Amino acid sequence: MLVGKTRFQAYPLVLSVLVAIMLSGYPLGSLEKPLRSMHIVYANSKIGGMVADSGTVLTTTDGGITWKRQQSEVSDDIFRVTFVTSKTGWAVGDNGTILTTTDGGTTWHKQQSGVSARFYSAIFLTSQIGWAVGDNEIIVATTDGGRTWNKQNRGSVFPPILYSICFVNANNGWTTGDSGTILATTDGGMIWNRQKSGVSNMLFSVSFVNSKIGWTVGNDGIILTTNDGGKTWHRQKSGFSGYLLSVTFINSKTGWAVGTDGTILATTNGGRNWNRQKSGFSGYLLSVTFVTSKTGWAVGDNGTILTTTDGGTTWHKQQSGVSIELYSVTFINSKTGWAAGGDVDIR
Repeated sequence: MLVGKTRFQAYPLVLSVLVAIMLSGYPLGSLEKPLRSMHIVYANSKIGGMVADSGTVLTTTDGGITWKRQQSEVSDDIFRVTFVTSKTGWAVGDNGTILTTTDGGTTWHKQQSGVSARFYSAIFLTSQIGWAVGDNEIIVATTDGGRTWNKQNRGSVFPPILYSICFVNANNGWTTGDSGTILATTDGGMIWNRQKSGVSNMLFSVSFVNSKIGWTVGNDGIILTTNDGGKTWHRQKSGFSGYLLSVTFINSKTGWAVGTDGTILATTNGGRNWNRQKSGFSGYLLSVTFVTSKTGWAVGDNGTILTTTDGGTTWHKQQSGVSIELYSVTFINSKTGWAAGGDVDIR
């Protein structure tokens, strides 16, 4: 629970989302809480993690059966964690915070981002090359593991918030945000150009499997796809009218999207058909990741962690030990990962 400031003061992202929800007529409920962060990534079936409030970083060495707290040495909220090996990773969050570790999170060190904006998402391709995006039209990049971070040429007037970023190689990347914004680069971010999404929705998450084929999701159950790197985007039928907050694909055919009302959607034909899976959960799922076509996880509010080993035909709840919302998570292999949650530590 926040003391001394409201959640609206602490999280402008939430405010913009809630305004849109109210205008759309979607019931607010407790949606404001989990929308503070919306990402989850796994590299395989065991190694992973999640991030969240008050600089909390957690780690697991058994695929998420148990979690232990790591010391991040900051009090800023963390919205995204990403690892490239079992030792080397980064976490980003409030007030321009970028943290890095080279020992699997036993120790975290703050890097100088050069900005005070809130970072919502980050991605690293190697131990040297990475990007982060967030408030105030910010895109920053590094080619030396974060020892130096530089602002990139955005090429157009951006909306206030960029929610998600995805790169498939050192040149080709995309970031999504408010007002149907999709920005793309083919030169590692030296120049970012706006693509025509054809919508005005908030686009919370983006996933590409190669330089041509990708998807993005957002409010009103919107799912957009491209097969030409984003030169053209086409809407797919989700059969859902709520908020889709995270999307992941493991190849050009197989993917999942999660959101409000415990929604998990899956496709095995590139999104021509999306089918709802039974999550057994009615709250908000904020992030989803798969390491194979069978093995994956989804996390959300009330400390919810769901896992599947059959592609989502059945989902089972794991014990997080908390009742708060869970945000971003990353796994590197079948055992080791990192995580965090809002307001209360995972034990």
